Amino acid sequence: TFALAITDVVSGNYYFPSDFAELLLEGNKPGRTYSFDELNYNTWWLRSYSISYSNFLTEDLLGIFKNIHFGVTGKYINGFVFSGMDDISSSFHTGDNNVLSGHFSARVRHSFSRNLAVKYDFDTTTPIYDFNIIAQPSGHGFGFDFGLAAEVLGGIDVGMAITDLGYINWSDNIAEHQAIGDFYIDDLFDKNQLDTLVDL
Repeated sequence: TFALAITDVVSGNYYFPSDFAELLLEGNKPGRTYSFDELNYNTWWLRSYSISYSNFLTEDLLGIFKNIHFGVTGKYINGFVFSGMDDISSSFHTGDNNVLSGHFSARVRHSFSRNLAVKYDFDTTTPIYDFNIIAQPSGHGFGFDFGLAAEVLGGIDVGMAITDLGYINWSDNIAEHQAIGDFYIDDLFDKNQLDTLVDL
């Protein structure tokens, strides 16, 4: 059996450390230091063009497995969106008299198809939205899947698959944003202190 497929996948994973949840649920506790070092996320939009082949392998293996079939898929992948945060080192402490102090360091990386007209703050050009079925990708890669299926003595079907082996190289319309610094706030009504935090 042969199969051809075009598949779009929009996905992501997000991780919020327990200190983040505690801060949201229980509020800011005096004397407590909250660490967000493990905070991260990755999101992407991928399109794969794949060709698959499957066939009968053998009727019997080791006297245990019957009617064994295998399948293999090769994929050419276009990436239209990637955004991810890593290299996080961030924490803050609430001291006496509600003094907030801490350190923030994070890196965010993006890569968007030029047809999506995402404008970076440092870019002087004006992008034009023109996304369509043949839009220009911002990343390319290759992938590979492999699977086996068999019947075990007693009529039980079992299967095993290794999927999404491969890579994507994000090489177009890339941006990296990084923020790093320390902050100290002893007056939440002091606009200069709040502006310093926003600038960071």
